[in-house]
Amino acid sequence: MITGDAKKYDGLSEDLAEKLAIGVPEARHLLCAFSRGMAGELLATGNVFLGGVGSFSVAYVPSEKKTGASGIIYTSPRNRLVFDQRVTGRDDSRRIVLSGVTLGVGEAERFRKVFLSVLAAAVKQKKEIRLKGFGTFAHDDGNYTFFPERSFDELLNREYLNLDEIVLPLRDASLNGTAVIRGRKDLRPFMIAAVFLIAAILAGVFYMATGPELLQQSTSYKTMEKVVEVPAPAETVSKPVTGAAKGPSGARVETAMPESLVLGKGDYTIVLATFHKRETASGQAVFFRTGGVPVFVWPTKTGESQYFRLATGKFPTASAASENLSKMPPEVVDGQARIQKVTKEIVLHGEKEL
Repeated sequence: MITGDAKKYDGLSEDLAEKLAIGVPEARHLLCAFSRGMAGELLATGNVFLGGVGSFSVAYVPSEKKTGASGIIYTSPRNRLVFDQRVTGRDDSRRIVLSGVTLGVGEAERFRKVFLSVLAAAVKQKKEIRLKGFGTFAHDDGNYTFFPERSFDELLNREYLNLDEIVLPLRDASLNGTAVIRGRKDLRPFMIAAVFLIAAILAGVFYMATGPELLQQSTSYKTMEKVVEVPAPAETVSKPVTGAAKGPSGARVETAMPESLVLGKGDYTIVLATFHKRETASGQAVFFRTGGVPVFVWPTKTGESQYFRLATGKFPTASAASENLSKMPPEVVDGQARIQKVTKEIVLHGEKEL
């Protein structure tokens, strides 16, 4: 994709040195400084506009759901750096030069104009160009496009680096369109279901005939209420705090919500959602808990950005976490859930912190 010459020579330094009447090493130094300035601008604002050349922007690529032979695959979300050659009236180059290049005001302005002129000509001619620490313009399968450098791409996706693909095994082969019913043997599950259905009908008839009489004779139970008990996971600690609410199905859900969850280095947990504000995370935690999923608020910080994850469970392996995720209520867990590996010991707090 990128030739050896493009990696060794940036494709701009010689032209810059000639037009600015300076040495090639100095031109290369100025070019690297401007590239670093563009990288910082993109990380801060998400956009960089270069007058007469085009613009760079950060595009969010959401998680994708794919179905394959191994099961349902959820890819990780990511940020992608995109170059648009359309020229607009905006230009950020002056601010980048003054903040990132160590030149006087007059020299910085002269460098800026020459740099934009040389870069615009090189892109128009579809030359291979490398902006060190930022990215490369090159040909790929006949198309001239921009590729961010790996180091900068990792910075763009620093909040997603620990997120791996999730593979959920298909519960029924018919989901992938390959199941075919053949012979009597394939009808066995339907026969078993029919037997249970008949048993349920007979039990209902028996209850209608004897239930009211038994209730009249009983003095211990004045009311009947459907309660679904959700046990606390084995990995949680501290004295449980009991709560009750209505779940998504309308049934009363009785949950034993522990105060905290201790995760050690190398453990795995399930991250159900990520938010920028603690208040939002705390509000969404109520929804998960009433659905029978004990979640904990996990504050994390990447650079200057603060995030609040909702995590549940402690597992020794990623496969164990994936198996547990597949068993969670589908009306509560959506396609954004992810398996997260713990890199250092943490204590996640439950209801008392909220």
